[in-house]
Amino acid sequence: MPVVLISTISPSGKTNLGPYSLCFPYIIAEKHSMLLISRSTSNTAENIRRSKVCAINFIPYNKKLLKNCVMLGYPGETTEEKMKNNKFTLIPSQRTQEERVPTISYPEIIEEAIQVFESTLDESFPVYSNDITLESHFILSINKIVMKKEWKECLIEGKGFPNLPIDFGYRDNINFWFSKHSTPYAEPIPKEKGNPVHTVI
Repeated sequence: MPVVLISTISPSGKTNLGPYSLCFPYIIAEKHSMLLISRSTSNTAENIRRSKVCAINFIPYNKKLLKNCVMLGYPGETTEEKMKNNKFTLIPSQRTQEERVPTISYPEIIEEAIQVFESTLDESFPVYSNDITLESHFILSINKIVMKKEWKECLIEGKGFPNLPIDFGYRDNINFWFSKHSTPYAEPIPKEKGNPVHTVI
């Protein structure tokens, strides 16, 4: 699973960072959205319910940053308490004035991130909450994608792949477990199928 940091806005207006692995593509045709599964009482969940906006930051594989990621995920701390330990560089939202709603404060994003999905809560889907498991499911519409220039060029040319951290979705009573991936290889789109490339895009 991916390792991402979700940035949200706290009631005091400060950016809050929370690490997540349960964040997956949800709608991929026409409009694009992600599904985020979070503890119902987390700072992230409460901030998304209130402000309706967040940013999904895909961070690079870096052991020091992943160590900090775990620190930022400690439950029960306020935004002010946890962000004292933040080692990531925060920069303003990259939404243009035309892309902003004047009454909304947007969270900062992470400068070190490979890519960022600046997102809005899709209120056409009800937020699923389970009182027994204490989890909430949010559908987040992707409004803007911010990507480092080198990786944007690699994406367009179909050459190169960023070094992203992997979480196996497992933790024991003392550790979170991460891994870096081996170099991926590319398989071309089969031309003999007769479909034009734009059908895949």
